[in-house]
Amino acid sequence: MAEKYTPDEPIAAVATALSPAALGIVRTSGKGCIELVSKLFSRPTALCSTAGYTIVYGWITDGTERIDEVLASVFRAPKSFTGEDMVEISCHGGPSVVTAVHNLLLSHGFRQAERGEFTFRAYINGKTDLTRAEAVREIIDSHTDASRGRAAGRLAGSLYEEIDSIKKLLTDTLASIEVEVEYPEDEETIAGSFDRAGIEKAVGSLQTLADSWKSEKLYQDGARVVLCGRTNAGKSSLFNAILKEDRAIVSEVAGTTRDWLESWASFDGIPVRLFDTAGLRETT
Repeated sequence: MAEKYTPDEPIAAVATALSPAALGIVRTSGKGCIELVSKLFSRPTALCSTAGYTIVYGWITDGTERIDEVLASVFRAPKSFTGEDMVEISCHGGPSVVTAVHNLLLSHGFRQAERGEFTFRAYINGKTDLTRAEAVREIIDSHTDASRGRAAGRLAGSLYEEIDSIKKLLTDTLASIEVEVEYPEDEETIAGSFDRAGIEKAVGSLQTLADSWKSEKLYQDGARVVLCGRTNAGKSSLFNAILKEDRAIVSEVAGTTRDWLESWASFDGIPVRLFDTAGLRETT
């Protein structure tokens, strides 16, 4: 990000893969973004006057040239993902079409969004917390149903709620301690107000979270498994069997595999990056 960051500056980015598809989405956010998009829209008045959570049909135009027939989804602050005004342009999914719409926005008042900037704006505008913001990246990068499910749970707030309950427990305990310190003359009234069990419970919960970090990281990042051994030992056959597809060439002739192959596999929900290698042989 730039050293001098303007939080509500209009930004735009392609939100879908640049490959042939039925639909592509170009996302915009920031102060005045609805008005900026309307200048490139065939129905500017309809777009500017529409309520949030509304889809408007029209064309993206560059002067008299029609770029593409689109649907513009309008979100008004603060009820949007970023907490700002937003317009998401759904166009046809050809890479040239999506790129043309995106470049047109950049030449008419929008800045190219940095990586993760939409989620960053959601965070700084109080629309999400760090645990949910990180979960957005995790759910995108997930390789198995198990890793996706765990990331989806964090995106839904499971980790935040757990941390918040620990925070509340510590805050209540701290309040009890401060009462005993500030009002010692009421010793009989406040006797026993500090419950040591609360601190011990919070420590236990924090330790459980810390202990779960390695396993959660394994489900997210996965592991690397290399199949290696002597030539013609069946490494490629095992590789294909694990993947349940004929990915590697299998032959009775020793040395058929000359270069390494790799693919993702799921071992009981844990994503594994599996490598098939050439056979080991003695050299002189």
